[in-house]
Amino acid sequence: MKIRHAVCLLLGGSLSFAAHANGFMPTMIFANALWLVVLPIVSLLEGWMMKRWGWQAPYKNSFWANFWSMIAAIPVGLALSYIGSYLASPQGQATLSLIPAVASRTMAAIFLYGNLPAPSYGYITSYGSMASLSLAGLAFIGICWVLTFAVEARYHRVRNPSIPGASIYRGVAVSNLVSYGLLLLMWLPYSYFSAIANESMERSMCTRSSTWSSSCLKMWSLYPEVKMERLKNCQDDGVDATACITPPPGLRILN
Repeated sequence: MKIRHAVCLLLGGSLSFAAHANGFMPTMIFANALWLVVLPIVSLLEGWMMKRWGWQAPYKNSFWANFWSMIAAIPVGLALSYIGSYLASPQGQATLSLIPAVASRTMAAIFLYGNLPAPSYGYITSYGSMASLSLAGLAFIGICWVLTFAVEARYHRVRNPSIPGASIYRGVAVSNLVSYGLLLLMWLPYSYFSAIANESMERSMCTRSSTWSSSCLKMWSLYPEVKMERLKNCQDDGVDATACITPPPGLRILN
């Protein structure tokens, strides 16, 4: 989608890709696949508005402007993902110790928001509260909107030389606000049901005696009944109670 809108090319040779590729790349591919599905709808909506304003080839230019803003989002999203991972890492926190911990966590949440396939409306694995997730989501969407505006305004400015630049910038801003609103209305129902499915999967993993998730400790603190069910399953399967709730070595625990 638009929310996953050649900085990465400059950084790619020097950055460690493995630290964040597993989180960002599948989400980015999935988001852009969805964006390709709704691209015609957005192009028609914005093209209709631009036709009313007398812009050149409104539907064609709307399609290509949105397409190129989607392409531009890929390296920028990857760069944000790397920055967020670094801010959240012990190394980053030690290097940037002058930055208050709250500010560092907030920036990491904003930059890593693009790694989430959908926001969670109940149990939140990556952030401490629904408020912090909502704030991160709004800030991340704002970053995407600025990127989209910059790419599309430049595209339409070049293809409408006879129209004043102020009119182009104002029109792109308005059309993108409208299309972002439409996309959010389409996205929220999906993200809600996806969050329910994700939470159900986490609950299942944290109740069985033979499986682990990096978020089990937090799941148990929020839902004691899930921990009790796991202990019962461990007892039935002959697993020691201490080993049952002790994370395996090397597992990254979400706080």
